[in-house]
Amino acid sequence: MKKIFFLLALLLLLFLGFKFYSWWRRVAWDKEGRINFVIQTKSVLVLSLILSEDKLLILSIPNGIDVEAIHGYGPYRIESVFKLGELEKRGGEFLQDSIQEFLGLPLDGYLVTDNDWEFKVEDKKKLVGKRQQTNLNHWDLVQLWWQMKKISDSKVTMIELEPGSTSWEIDEIIGQFFQDKKLTSEDLAIAVLNATERSGLAYRGAKLISNIGGRVVEVGGWEENKGNCELRGKKKYLKSYTAQKIKKIFDCQWGGEDLADHRADLVVILGEAYWRKLNEK
Repeated sequence: MKKIFFLLALLLLLFLGFKFYSWWRRVAWDKEGRINFVIQTKSVLVLSLILSEDKLLILSIPNGIDVEAIHGYGPYRIESVFKLGELEKRGGEFLQDSIQEFLGLPLDGYLVTDNDWEFKVEDKKKLVGKRQQTNLNHWDLVQLWWQMKKISDSKVTMIELEPGSTSWEIDEIIGQFFQDKKLTSEDLAIAVLNATERSGLAYRGAKLISNIGGRVVEVGGWEENKGNCELRGKKKYLKSYTAQKIKKIFDCQWGGEDLADHRADLVVILGEAYWRKLNEK
């Protein structure tokens, strides 16, 4: 009886430990890194925290701009994307992933506030308290509140996306203002490869990496089809900031050290799952 009780207690501890680890790891608050969130208020905002410098960059996307909603829903006014996600029971992740693809900017989470609340720089500390829906856990919210409290108004930069901006102009804004210094300092060579029959997938993935400062040296195809994303490279790169960032963006699994003669430090192999997220209802 005691042995059974001990085993049950051990299993419970292991389960709770796993849940705590998953809860704690929702967002990687690397003090030298950068974290991006999409915020749905009266309009849509992207908040980018530069943790090493205690700076905040805010990109405002005005209502009325059309974005391509993921899962093949086509163009929607940006203020309607979250509502569409709710109707289709896809939640705020639908907003997060749609804005991520529209901007070509990896996003770490989302917060939704009251539609009548208009975000102002001087009210940034109130953001966490105003949330009505989020995929951030309690630890992330505490960290976000603390970072907002630390950042003075003088260290906040506001940018507004102009209506009618072309994809090239958007890429220029993201590339100019959203470079991740820790990622660029690692300077790892990255190959992004398409392991499906769908054209353009590797290009879209490479854009998300290069826009934040990743050094993409190859965009091409993989010799066999894959269902899910794989990330390959030498083991010494497995725990790099760059590898962890890429794994989170594409939900990659570690695929080993066989690079199939591709000359890169890390090889990202995009599978059918990424295409389905973008195109399949």
